[in-house]
Amino acid sequence: RSPAQKLAMLLTRIRELEVRPAFVLVTGDLVNGGSPDEYDFLQTELEQLEQLGVPILLALGNHDARRPFRQVILGEAPNNLSAPYYHSTMIDGLNVIVLDSHLPGEVSGYIDAEQLAWLDAELAKPMTLGHLVALHHPPVPATVRLLDSLGLNNADALAAVVCRHPNVLGVLSGHIHYHHVAAFANTISYTTPAVIYTIDPGVTDNLRILDGSGFSIGTVHNGQLLMNTVMLPGAQEELAYRVITEADLAG
Repeated sequence: RSPAQKLAMLLTRIRELEVRPAFVLVTGDLVNGGSPDEYDFLQTELEQLEQLGVPILLALGNHDARRPFRQVILGEAPNNLSAPYYHSTMIDGLNVIVLDSHLPGEVSGYIDAEQLAWLDAELAKPMTLGHLVALHHPPVPATVRLLDSLGLNNADALAAVVCRHPNVLGVLSGHIHYHHVAAFANTISYTTPAVIYTIDPGVTDNLRILDGSGFSIGTVHNGQLLMNTVMLPGAQEELAYRVITEADLAG
């Protein structure tokens, strides 16, 4: 299936959920090349999700580009289009905080000091259900060695902010293309599968790419965040196998 077909399948699956979600969160890499045309296509697809009548929350990843994203998706005037895109949305007593870990020209990510200070203030707000933090790059080590070298460069700085606040239900991310759970800063880091392809976490020293797509469903229950992964039907066939060298790990 083409990337467009996979995205269409996923959007259809979300619209057909028995329980309508309170919101939809996309944790970055909204497009592949960061071109305006790609964001035009994305805008058309997002309009299908908007039929759910719930907030659609977007984060930016390393494949994104802030300027065309802000122009096409947000409809902003060309003034400060290169600024990081971070925001929060309060939904039924839950504060969903989206950070921008996009580092222009790099695959790895970074959260700047201004965002960290803003996050600290957001997490101090009293919320009935608590807070969710979302960003593209996972703040924890990845089991696949190459991806571990391309994560969040200042995860310790993010952890220092998050651990000061007891009401953080979890930190949600993407980037590594497979389901991954780890303890982080007195809460849980949860990474969801990707739409276009997945990566085999059982191959740790090299990179095995699979033809798969998935998403996650989150539920807040009795003060806890419950996350479940939904994989779309597919053969999970191997698309590529890349041998990783020390030079690859060094960047």
